[in-house]
This record gives sequence, structure tokens and C-alpha cells, in this order.
Amino acid sequence: MEKDLTKETPSFFNPESINEFYKMPLEIDKAANPIRSYSESVFHDVQEADILVIGTPMHKI
Repeated sequence: MEKDLTKETPSFFNPESINEFYKMPLEIDKAANPIRSYSESVFHDVQEADILVIGTPMHKI
């Protein structure tokens, strides 16, 4: 499985998304919120991965 975050960029945190992550479990409507469904899919992918490769530029200071 490969996830290219340059093609499918995650959304930035905003007050709406932060409030969504702090809801009580009984208040969560998973089908109605794309923010939560995207984040849960990413968490699931990371948990299921055998190897996690993070490609990021490195700069000498």
C-alpha cells in the first residue's frame, strides 16, 4: 500500500476539525464527517503497515 500525500493532501487543522477529535464517543457520527473518516483511514493504514517510510528533505544548518 502506498499513500502519496502530495497527491492526496490532508486538510489543515481548524476549530471544526479540532472539535471533532474531542467529541464524546456517543456524539460521533462517522458517516457524516469527512475529516474524521480521512484521519481514521490514515491511522488504520499506519497500524496495518509492516514498514513505514517517511520521505522528507534534510538540510544541514
